[in-house]
Amino acid sequence: MAVVRPVENDAVLVETFNRLTAELRLQDFDVTTVDAQAGQRTAEALETTARRAGALASVALMRNDGRTAVDVWFDDRSGVTPMVRRLETAAGTELPSVLAIRVVDLLRVNLREFRIEHPAEIVRIDRPAPAETAAPAPPVPAPRPWEIRAEGMVIYDNAALGPAFGAGLGFARHSGPFRVGVLVTGPLITATWETPDGSAFIRQHLGWAEMRVSWWRSQWLDFGVSVAAGAHYLSAQAGTIRPPLHPKDDDVWSFAGVVGADGSFRLTSNAGLSLTLRAIGLAPKAGVGVGTSTTVLQLPLLSASAGLLVGF
Repeated sequence: MAVVRPVENDAVLVETFNRLTAELRLQDFDVTTVDAQAGQRTAEALETTARRAGALASVALMRNDGRTAVDVWFDDRSGVTPMVRRLETAAGTELPSVLAIRVVDLLRVNLREFRIEHPAEIVRIDRPAPAETAAPAPPVPAPRPWEIRAEGMVIYDNAALGPAFGAGLGFARHSGPFRVGVLVTGPLITATWETPDGSAFIRQHLGWAEMRVSWWRSQWLDFGVSVAAGAHYLSAQAGTIRPPLHPKDDDVWSFAGVVGADGSFRLTSNAGLSLTLRAIGLAPKAGVGVGTSTTVLQLPLLSASAGLLVGF
């Protein structure tokens, strides 16, 4: 697949070029980028570009009467004259993504014809370039390569400590159905733990490296499962302590293993809402003691979080 790099100093053309090449690679096309030459917009020039790159098709971006357009040239393997298709649309701020998805879909539909059993039966039908309403339905949009997540989290420790609340920030990279990244949360704050001997103020922090796989995805929804490994930190500050006890602050680190399931709802091409449920195991178990009263965090910790995803 040969893609002509636009020469105009046009932000929309450059953004469309970047989105198109990324979408082609995500759909397993072998992409070769070519610098634009004089006369590149003609069908003959597009054919020459594809032949030199050894490609089945070539794509060029341009301005046509003030609108962003994409010309797609297809190779001829059936004795039929090669053809050029032009795609135009008006999609506002989503125009680069919409054009990229429609070009990929057009290529997949047309290049599939090269693998049919009797290519000689193909006949050329001359018709005008398809209007926006005649374009094929867009495929499931691929996620942006990079993602930032901001989420609010709650974990439930046990009946003694109750729930702890806090915020988290994640950063990840997508590759097909897989996502690899990191997530840091905290402080997760629990209500003050009251005992007959006094009280303690408890804070928790979590951080891990995570791998997620998407097992079902549509145009608007994405469901997946994940595993992660990292660290859990618990600190306890003494509150009101009854004599003869003396207050003492302490903390403990534990290894954290995590399994989770999540779903997200796409708001735009690069933003969405997510909901995640997790089970967290700690080794060693962390606990808190005040006088003769002690409590240990349950196994596993149960966690739920909701937040905003932004891709770029």
